[in-house]
Amino acid sequence: MPLGIRLPDVRLPDVSPFGPIFGKELRATARRKRSYALRVMYLAALLLGLLVAYTGTSNRVYATSVAAQAQAQAQMGQMFFAFFCVFSATAMAVLGPVLTSTAISAERLGKTLHVLLMTPVTAWQIISGKLFSRLLVALTLIGLSLPALALVRLLGGVELGQMVGIVCLCVATVLATASIGLLLSTFMNRAYAVILLSYGAMLLLYVFVPFVLYFGFDFGGGQYNWVYDWINWMTCAVTLAEPRGSPGVGDWLPCVLIHLGLSAVLVTASAVVLRRTSRRAGDGRLARPVQATADGQDAPVAPPPAQASAPAQPATPAREVGDLPVLWRETRRPLMAKPWQAVVGAAATVVLLLVTYFVLWGDHLLNEEMSQAGYAWIFNVIIWLLTAVLAATAIAQEKESDTWTLLLTTPLTGAQVVWGKVLGIYKRLLWPAALIVTHFLAFTVFGVISWQALVVAVWVIFSFNSIWVATGLFLSLRHRKVTFAVIVNLLLAVGIYLVAFFVLVIAGEFVGVHDLQETVAWYLPYFYLADGITANWSSRQEMVYLPGNLRVAGETFLTVVFAVGAVHLGVAYAILRATAGRFDRVVGRAPQRTERATPAAA
Repeated sequence: MPLGIRLPDVRLPDVSPFGPIFGKELRATARRKRSYALRVMYLAALLLGLLVAYTGTSNRVYATSVAAQAQAQAQMGQMFFAFFCVFSATAMAVLGPVLTSTAISAERLGKTLHVLLMTPVTAWQIISGKLFSRLLVALTLIGLSLPALALVRLLGGVELGQMVGIVCLCVATVLATASIGLLLSTFMNRAYAVILLSYGAMLLLYVFVPFVLYFGFDFGGGQYNWVYDWINWMTCAVTLAEPRGSPGVGDWLPCVLIHLGLSAVLVTASAVVLRRTSRRAGDGRLARPVQATADGQDAPVAPPPAQASAPAQPATPAREVGDLPVLWRETRRPLMAKPWQAVVGAAATVVLLLVTYFVLWGDHLLNEEMSQAGYAWIFNVIIWLLTAVLAATAIAQEKESDTWTLLLTTPLTGAQVVWGKVLGIYKRLLWPAALIVTHFLAFTVFGVISWQALVVAVWVIFSFNSIWVATGLFLSLRHRKVTFAVIVNLLLAVGIYLVAFFVLVIAGEFVGVHDLQETVAWYLPYFYLADGITANWSSRQEMVYLPGNLRVAGETFLTVVFAVGAVHLGVAYAILRATAGRFDRVVGRAPQRTERATPAAA
């Protein structure tokens, strides 16, 4: 080399993301049954949506003239493509954090992370292998849905550039959201915490930021649409699906590049964190504390010498566990693992909520009942995510750690385990519940909403979402992996609300009943939240609408709301009781009996 300069010896295998970790994870993923189940559910949902689009436009295809038929086919292709854009982008955004939620934490819980860090495999190879192997699951789903795009191209009405744009947008979206989950997985062991914080970061980036820009900085109107298209995958997907005109590369390429840049930053940060963990493990600083000496070097902290003359301190009395150890343990488990995380999370939530108050107050929308209905919808989504994820990881996380085998060796019955988990979940939901109740109570005191609206909002949010606690615990018991249990529990809500709506739309078109899909509104929480909050409860003559455009009195509406909520609670109780009754049969152990001490034995 000239001037005696020697460049570092960098080989292609050292920087390639397709290293040994990628191969190992790829083989493990290919052998999992849930990968095939996920493909079936994804394609079934896509097919169902395309059938809905077909039923809405099929009657126009059989027109009299050839030109009218060609125009009707083009409209059908546009409808197919619009649904494909929204469905694919949303599915990729939701699946991304779930796929990588256990990427690093699973190695840490399995006590193989430090062994892996001692190998010649670099931190970059570990991070990239974990990311791209799990990302391949999502890319497979996109590839399986490409025949739908071929059908859209055959029908017409959609340009080839739009099809390329939505595929690139889906890939960039799942890469960015999966990178968020990967970074959080390097810090946290609990899968539900990674998933919830990933969704919280996505809501902050894709919902809160556009909300502040639109209402706080008046970034509304057509001249600012590029701002939302660049930072939000949903608005970009809607822009690509617009039938008017032909979106160019400039309409979707900036959004793709921004998400790819965000992914690069997050992956680099994950590799840096993992490398720091590797160095700390190699230096032994994880095993013993150190302190700085006079010459600036770190030295082990010596144990304090025993002081014989010091007065003996009274021992702290130990708290008795009692006969319900699972209940005792679960009710003392916080929502966040560490106190500082709880403080930061609570402070961030309050600050964000106050910012929304300030923004809506500046636009004179804070005292509108529709704004409070919007808050109720958002709170319901948050409680749904919390209950679905917490319940789906309650037992599955025990299976992925060393505590599941120990739990099965105890004489605890299935009912004690299941109901202890249920009460523990609701214990962790106390702070979110207190925040929601405080919000609606404050606006009730200031006269924005009525007391009836307060009762409806609180009852609907917590009674309707109780069913996801029951289904989550059942799935958590049936499945060994946290990821699959969470995905299925989240998809249950989508199936009960959205898929059922689509099925009824298709069935109504075939039988000639065009309002059959309104049946879903009878158990849809968002319907009751909107009508219950916006109703004028101060007037005794006020008539409130029920599903099917039925006008009833306010008392009748409240009776229906409480009855439907009670049905949700009853179904949840039935599922939990069946789960507790089949606990021993599912886990494969003999039925446990709790013996009580008799007076003679005492």
